[in-house]
Amino acid sequence: FALNASQNIVAFSDRQLNPRIYVYNFPGLKKIAKLKGQASLDYSLLAFSHTGPYLASYSSLPEFCLSIWDWQNKLVLCSKSQPEIEITAMSFNPMNWHQLCLFNGASVTLWTIERNNQEHILISKPVKLPAEDGSLTDEENSFFCHPSVSDPYFGPVLPNSAIAGLVGDEAETFKPKDDIQPCVHPTVHCWTPDSELYLGCEEGYFLKIGADTYRAGLLTQKLSPDESQNVVLLSMALHKDGLYAAGTDGFVRLYKIKSTSFQAEDCFEIEEPITTLFFSPDYIYLLVETEKGSLYIFNPNSNEDVIALLDASMSQFLAADFIVPGNTHCVDPHEKIHYHLFISKVTAMACSLSSHSAAVGTPTGRVFFVDLTNVETPRVIHRILLSENMTVKFLR
Repeated sequence: FALNASQNIVAFSDRQLNPRIYVYNFPGLKKIAKLKGQASLDYSLLAFSHTGPYLASYSSLPEFCLSIWDWQNKLVLCSKSQPEIEITAMSFNPMNWHQLCLFNGASVTLWTIERNNQEHILISKPVKLPAEDGSLTDEENSFFCHPSVSDPYFGPVLPNSAIAGLVGDEAETFKPKDDIQPCVHPTVHCWTPDSELYLGCEEGYFLKIGADTYRAGLLTQKLSPDESQNVVLLSMALHKDGLYAAGTDGFVRLYKIKSTSFQAEDCFEIEEPITTLFFSPDYIYLLVETEKGSLYIFNPNSNEDVIALLDASMSQFLAADFIVPGNTHCVDPHEKIHYHLFISKVTAMACSLSSHSAAVGTPTGRVFFVDLTNVETPRVIHRILLSENMTVKFLR
């Protein structure tokens, strides 16, 4: 699924063999394009460019293929396959549609769309990430053995590949096992107006990536000195006042970044992990989505309180069904059954098609029949034991 708010269009793919990509306008929901590519099973990611009629798609198993579309003319401009590489996030550079960022939990890659008249080519460049401890590796020094030793007693300084007896392409990329360190694990990224990238990591580091240098620099040390309580950033949204970011601790913070340092200011707390931050097209309201599905809006330019648009239930969702006939209500067992009927746990539910009643199953093998004539005060009218200590998992 992809959205372009400035052009009022959405794109999505169907779930079937040889899927298609559909582009609709909104709010009219009129189909304006149907795209047929080479994907066999599924498109895992879609992304619109901020300018121009361009759409990026990434297909999952078995192709793992990045494709750039001109959706208005229904043409694939270029494609490039990355065998067995799954991608978790993808976005265009807002300032330059010729550049994209793709990443997963282990790597970040910047892609450039080169153009010669009507021919388009995709060129990838991996970003060099810090090690898990935050240290930045020096690729030049790791090419040679003991580069800091100048005493000729130890003999000439040789490339590690020469010591290993390697030749050809393998010699150019060879690194001793002791020099290989696991890198940080990216979780979220955000483009800047300068075509740079901010990157959050599972380890709690905050990185800045130069789009021209393809290197990541550490903006700050870990967000918390206690390793067990590092804040993992899960969402970012850029604003004229700074960078709004949030993550596992439920705080929305404003980061004011200067050079390689920043100041962080707490804006508000939701008390559950925050997965998405998104500004309205006029940048007046910030939409906040939590891990459990709650939605909030916040106006950074005023002192108004955070407004809850949708407060998801704190309990696990079990089932929902309509009360028919002649009724506009539906029932959720967690909302009505638990609190009004004092049933400790519900495992299944079904509503009657001929009366305002519902059947509720429990872990002890009992089924309760509930009168829902008055939806505000449901009451148990009958119960039956189907099987001793056998959980009722399905009712119809």
